[in-house]
Amino acid sequence: DWGDRLYCYNVSFEEFAEEMSEDEETYDLIISNPPFYTDDFKSEDKNRNTARFESSLSFENLLDGVAKLLSENGVFSVIVPKKEENHFINLAKTKQLFLQRICEVQGNSNSEVKRVLMEFNKTSCEIKKEHLIIEHSRHNYTEDYIKLTKNFYLKM
Repeated sequence: DWGDRLYCYNVSFEEFAEEMSEDEETYDLIISNPPFYTDDFKSEDKNRNTARFESSLSFENLLDGVAKLLSENGVFSVIVPKKEENHFINLAKTKQLFLQRICEVQGNSNSEVKRVLMEFNKTSCEIKKEHLIIEHSRHNYTEDYIKLTKNFYLKM
């Protein structure tokens, strides 16, 4: 039973990272799907904006926190827009976080790459490059995508 090992903190990531680093807490795996839309597309829904827009957690603040919390052999996994890939990688380097694996994601074989899945660690190494296509056609998923996600969906 792992329920007794889960804790909920109702604070910003920056506050959490600061508090945990003071206690010298580190983590072997940190996963983030950070907000990455710019303010150009904000809606009237405050909760939606907080979840989706970069102004609620900048890449720099995210990486500052990860650098404090990641254990020496830990892995940081993140998804970002393709157009932000180089900026994010270069910013991560300034925090001594190095790309170790990257996967470009396409909706289908005819669409452009819109997202990249990346893994970072604290040691520079050879970068493993991968590619994932989600669908052949609408709701007709590729074998690679099914293999990757089947344990997380009821109807996959």
